[in-house]
Amino acid sequence: MNKPAKILLSALLLASMSLAVLPVAAPTPMETAAAAEKEAETSYTVRYDAAGTARVYDQGGSQMRNGWYEANGSWYYLAADGTARAKAWLFGDDGDYRYVKADGTMARSEWVDDKGLRYVDETGHRLLGAHVIDGMTCYFDTNTAALMKMSTGEPDESLRYYNGKAFIFDADGSRLRSGWYQADGDWYYLNDNATGVVKCWRLKDGNYRYLKADGTMAHDEWVQDYGDWYYCKSDGTRYESSWAQIDGEWYWFGGSGKMMKNGWLTLADGNTYYFCPDGRLGTNMTVDGHRLNASGVRVS
Repeated sequence: MNKPAKILLSALLLASMSLAVLPVAAPTPMETAAAAEKEAETSYTVRYDAAGTARVYDQGGSQMRNGWYEANGSWYYLAADGTARAKAWLFGDDGDYRYVKADGTMARSEWVDDKGLRYVDETGHRLLGAHVIDGMTCYFDTNTAALMKMSTGEPDESLRYYNGKAFIFDADGSRLRSGWYQADGDWYYLNDNATGVVKCWRLKDGNYRYLKADGTMAHDEWVQDYGDWYYCKSDGTRYESSWAQIDGEWYWFGGSGKMMKNGWLTLADGNTYYFCPDGRLGTNMTVDGHRLNASGVRVS
């Protein structure tokens, strides 16, 4: 996977760790439905004004206000002025949030991308913990409901996220701590308080490995750390003092693993090379009046 794609994925996983919503107390749709059974004769219709805001009316044409109403098979939450809330998480009396979309309808059995990526079930509840969706195992934060990780295979019940941090549990339910552990096919490093370490390097078997924003060890991918680029191999170790061909391009990584970029470098073989601003080895070009051959060696 290329660098821009990895940046996008990291940004998505980092943004999904917070849930900033205002708790709006409201009866749940199910509570409203139970009360509405006493009014089985009543049906509601929804109309949209010029601004695209939904409003709900009863059979007599009276506008509904303050609460959940079902119209045309969808649920709407109406404010005191009768307008349907939209693009917001609403906090219900059952202690959970439900999401109303741009058209005012409550989200059900679908992904919601608002202040992070989440999934709601058929009742509008946010999923927490590990669930299989469309054949993929999805791990949701048990507090914020943010999507933390997707993988193939069966859910690993030993892996859980809370407030964006990974925790791993043993068979008797005790939290593991202080060391490297494998869960759901990925490696994690847990510190003394049992939380997963993120966005930093840790030694494993004498080599540095990088822990990403979701706590998993990076492998087969680019990593950007404090403005410098590194590449982690399939076992998680990084290239150091070596050449690497990645996606058809050649790169040089120094002794600390940093990718060389935007300048000249003379290596132990006595040859001088130029590396482009994005780190690629320059070939078949002239830079600062110097000619580079097909192997990237400065020949004049």
